[in-house]
Amino acid sequence: MKVLSKKLFAFFMVLCMIAPMLMVPAFATDNTPHGGIPEECIAVSESEVMPLLNPLNSFETSESDQMVDDGISPHLSSTDRDMGVGIRSITIYPMGVNLETGELFVHPNVYKRIFYVNWSQFGGLNLSKSDTLSLMQQLASIISSGGDNYRLAGWCLVGAVEFHYRNPHYLLYQRRGTGLDPNAQPDTKREISAYSTESMQTLYLYPSNVNVLEDYYFVGVSGGCYYTTPSGNASDALFQYSATFNN
Repeated sequence: MKVLSKKLFAFFMVLCMIAPMLMVPAFATDNTPHGGIPEECIAVSESEVMPLLNPLNSFETSESDQMVDDGISPHLSSTDRDMGVGIRSITIYPMGVNLETGELFVHPNVYKRIFYVNWSQFGGLNLSKSDTLSLMQQLASIISSGGDNYRLAGWCLVGAVEFHYRNPHYLLYQRRGTGLDPNAQPDTKREISAYSTESMQTLYLYPSNVNVLEDYYFVGVSGGCYYTTPSGNASDALFQYSATFNN
């Protein structure tokens, strides 16, 4: 019982530290860079994936990475036929905000990532309650030196997806998540080249209808690749990936 009490006390102390750092969900941000983010952090937007956050720039694993081998079929580099859509990795970063400027940021070394060894159109990175709190605590510790100027704001999700088609045209994808109306989410369209792997970065403020320190919630992307088959027919292939919290 004494050991359990110590664990509960430690958990309570973490909650006490993080709670004051949480941003009010209704806070409006304009995503416009103004400067003034914590040292070593990186400003983020949905217009581009910053090089340090791009999982395609380095597939070296770290203690923040998981490997999944689902035993379906391996990634192939051959270009002799259309292989389809395959998720390569999903990365989640806790995200902070400068309250004065609305600028959103992450720290490049504070994240969780899952790699897919084999082919899959659908993927998920599931964080336990302790994993969720650990990520939030790490960023809270970094931004605490900024006084009242910074807050935890939400999550930055980066998905790397392989599109193995000889004649692709474009991608269409949307954000998904707890508290987000799927009918109100705009489509992002991106033209792609043959046999390419694309990184997609999407940002999510904390949902207003959940306790982000306790309740289960998720953020994700749902999309499709539109292409022409070798026989000349128009077709499409769906893909989805997400990160879930407080499992």
